[in-house]
Amino acid sequence: MKPQSLMLSVLGALASGVTAFQKLCKCECLSQDSAPPPPQIFSLPSCDLCTKQACLKATADFCTDVNLRLSCYQVESLKDMFIIYSFVLVVAGLLGASVYRQYWR
Repeated sequence: MKPQSLMLSVLGALASGVTAFQKLCKCECLSQDSAPPPPQIFSLPSCDLCTKQACLKATADFCTDVNLRLSCYQVESLKDMFIIYSFVLVVAGLLGASVYRQYWR
């Protein structure tokens, strides 16, 4: 495998993870029972879609509108992405430099 195709493969793998952010909607039923049901968590394209109506659809069998708590959160952050991709780029650069020194020097 040529080094150019190896580098293109690495860059393609890095570019595929750019849109890896996940926004999750968490719906909790606040019941007076001793054992409340586990929260329902589902993925959404935007936090604007995490509404009581969406949660009621997901928890229709055991929750009502009155005792429902919802929250939306993002799994990855830009800081996490920056640190991870910087590390991967540094490692790929070191591997590329070692291949260059070994075969073309």
